[in-house]
Amino acid sequence: MLTFVVGLIAILASLSLASYLGFPMPSWLRGLADAAAGLQAEGDRWLLAIGVAASALYAFVAARSQMDLNERNASRFFTTSDNLEYLEENELGAALDGAAAGSETEVRELPPAQAGSF
Repeated sequence: MLTFVVGLIAILASLSLASYLGFPMPSWLRGLADAAAGLQAEGDRWLLAIGVAASALYAFVAARSQMDLNERNASRFFTTSDNLEYLEENELGAALDGAAAGSETEVRELPPAQAGSF
C-alpha cells in the first residue's frame, strides 16, 4: 500500500516536469499538471518536499519489508530447530547404533519424523 502511495507521489511530482518538457499528454492529465504547477511556492520547494516525503515513505516500506522477512525466517528457524531436536532425541540413537554395527540400511532408512512437524 505504501509503495503505491510513494509511486503516486512520484508521478504527481513529475507531471510539471513532463509538461515543461512538452511531452504530449491528454487534456485531463495536462490539467492536473497545470494544477500541480500552480502549487509552486518559492520555486520548486514543493517538489523537493514531495521528494523528501516520498523518499521517507520508501525507506519505511523497505524497512518494513525486511522486518517481515526476518519474522518469516525466525519462524522457519524455530520449526527446523524443533525438527532437529526431535530427530536427535528419538531417531539419531538408532541411526548411530546402526552405523556402529555397520548396517548401512539402518542409517539410510531413518524412521519418519513426527507427523506434521515438517
